[in-house]
Amino acid sequence: MGLLRRHAGPHERRFRHVPLAWLLASGLAAHASAWPQTESDAMEPFTQDELSAEQVPDFGALGDLWGVRSDLSAAGIDFGGTLTVDNAWNTMGGLSRGFVFLPLLDLNLALRTKPLIDLEGGRFNVAMIAYGQSRNPDALVPDFWGWSDLISGIGSVTQLSELWYEQILWDDRLRIRFGKQDANALFAVTPGAANFITSAADYPGPLVGFLPTYPEQAVGLAIEVEPIDRVIGRFGWFDGTTNYFDVERGTRWPNTGTRGPKSFFNNPGSWFFITEAEVGWRLYDDLLPGMIQAGAWWQTGTVGFLPPSVSSSKSGGEGLDEGDALWSPYLTRGSDGFYLGAAQTVLNLSQDLDASQGVALFSQLGFGRPSSNAVTFSVVSGVVATGLVPGRRADSIGVQVNYAQFTGDGRITATPSSFQLGLEAYYRIQITDSIAIQPDVQWIRRPDVMPRFEMRCSRRFGCR
Repeated sequence: MGLLRRHAGPHERRFRHVPLAWLLASGLAAHASAWPQTESDAMEPFTQDELSAEQVPDFGALGDLWGVRSDLSAAGIDFGGTLTVDNAWNTMGGLSRGFVFLPLLDLNLALRTKPLIDLEGGRFNVAMIAYGQSRNPDALVPDFWGWSDLISGIGSVTQLSELWYEQILWDDRLRIRFGKQDANALFAVTPGAANFITSAADYPGPLVGFLPTYPEQAVGLAIEVEPIDRVIGRFGWFDGTTNYFDVERGTRWPNTGTRGPKSFFNNPGSWFFITEAEVGWRLYDDLLPGMIQAGAWWQTGTVGFLPPSVSSSKSGGEGLDEGDALWSPYLTRGSDGFYLGAAQTVLNLSQDLDASQGVALFSQLGFGRPSSNAVTFSVVSGVVATGLVPGRRADSIGVQVNYAQFTGDGRITATPSSFQLGLEAYYRIQITDSIAIQPDVQWIRRPDVMPRFEMRCSRRFGCR
């Protein structure tokens, strides 16, 4: 869908939010993949071609490896990976000035059933991630959403992140997936915001800490159906025990990213449900694609919120896990919310149906229950332009603004009735199809509990 492509697998943050800072970040990443997007379940809205499980492989930066990968792909075996490295500087404000180095390696193996066992439309997928950090990113600027979507929120991580089987049916109009997966590949994706590095551009603020996404992917069932062209429905049922507080033991359960299917099949009543509808259209001889989305979610079971004093001491990737000392959280019976999104291409420079060069606008709003969510309202809006610079048709430019309004309940957040405001701009230099460099600048107002007015700036380099 060109400019309106969906984001792939963004990264979850905890219930955190210090005042305004400039962060200067740069990252270097490279990737080699067996398909166009190496995040294992990056999906566009349905089209007959894009939905096919028999995609033509894109071998990325590493190439075909002397024909080995093409031979394996012909047999139904595809493998690839992404290496992304953020080098970030906080130049002003925040908790401290300085530099942090954030590498993320994502390896992926897919087995397609048509070449292997003559079963049309099936795919088995396994993925592993390895994330590290040279220092605690929150020691620089501990904002609520996360100024880089690489930040795990629970420190360094090496884990089997995905293990699922998918079957495509009904003339490529029905997708059924079961296993450990990233819910943000299908649900609550901010349309058109794929290249922004802040997690604010990944999904709505009320879903922070609830949505089963990186690094807390979970076992679940996801269904996507397109009964008629450009009208899509989605439903997800996931293990929600990352947020479950065991009252008898006085601790929360360990996050689902480190676990297998046991807590899905032996669940204490802590589930995460999400449903979404999407409608697309094309204007002016099909050259200007657009879409709207509406979704709702529900977390069941007992959810515990850290008291502000404990939250501050547990910030920056430590998190709570099984075996933590007893603490006195504020308990609620689940949580829920809903979200709305829209995107529209307003200029198509490529003059083709893909709309790969041009200008697109996007926006997403989120709403959460004040009595059971740190964020009651959030919005992210922006513009993305690709191919505007002469001779650089694949380069893109993006600008977005994001806002989160915190609940007035001081038992849930350390900043009741406060807010966080952020701005981000980037220029992505596409060196090859698989390698890019991306300078990025961010400004964040009131990212945590400090009463001072501060600033920060971010710049990021990435190779993909």
